[in-house]
Amino acid sequence: MKNFPLFHNIIPFHEQLFIVSSDLNHQEIHSLLSESLPHANPTVIQQLHNYLTKQQQTFKQNIPVTFNLKGIYNTQTVFLNQKQLSPLKSLKLINHSPTGFSWGYAGSGPAQLALAICIELFGPFIAYKSYQNFKRKFIATLPQNDFHVTLNLNSHELMKTE
Repeated sequence: MKNFPLFHNIIPFHEQLFIVSSDLNHQEIHSLLSESLPHANPTVIQQLHNYLTKQQQTFKQNIPVTFNLKGIYNTQTVFLNQKQLSPLKSLKLINHSPTGFSWGYAGSGPAQLALAICIELFGPFIAYKSYQNFKRKFIATLPQNDFHVTLNLNSHELMKTE
């Protein structure tokens, strides 16, 4: 098996996790997938290759995102850009809080909310790497009651640790 560069990004795809470096080129990604999934259908390998390539480009472009976030405390309902946010996608990736979202502290409910927001805004590639920072910087600092905020950030900002 070829020796690939340090793998540091974990990508969920079809209920499996793939660890991929953002420095890999197209051929290295294809080789990695072919060796990791020797019995996989070539169409699935191509879909995964396309997905990983797109996620790499998103991360490297450092795309800024401005969004509105609104929370109703007594129902633990959260709206991202006026659309009610569901925990389902985030629960499939990591189950921190099956009972739902919360905010205003650094616990499991805020972690689930941060993960759900990051998945919607940046996709699972960046979300997996950034949601804990996002929780600490933004979700944990919200008041423990109703809130409405507008945030402007980017993928590289989310990756910064303090």
